[in-house]
Amino acid sequence: MQITIMTQGEHAPVAASGDTLTIGGFEIDIPERQSDVEVTIDLSLCDKGCVVEGRGAGWYAANVVLPPVRFEEVETGEEDPETGEPVTVSERSPVDFHLIRINLWALPAAPQAEGE
Repeated sequence: MQITIMTQGEHAPVAASGDTLTIGGFEIDIPERQSDVEVTIDLSLCDKGCVVEGRGAGWYAANVVLPPVRFEEVETGEEDPETGEPVTVSERSPVDFHLIRINLWALPAAPQAEGE
């Protein structure tokens, strides 16, 4: 992942597991969200401080830029009876997390309790 810090301060935590990217508790299923073009997902804070997709309460937390889906040709082990050439099928390539770009904005400071 290519992470860019847009503003200084504390940021939503970022983690990857399998094909899922988690930012501040918000999970993104990468294969489900990828398309044949680059996809941008905007994340912000809701009025209770949770990370949501879209505008939320107006505090921007992150945006994620997913690369287009990539495919590769894989031989099936069969031959075309007319040409003798190997038969291939197009298979979706695994998610390449190195191509995912994340921009992070600082989260607002937590309100301090009285007496602190």
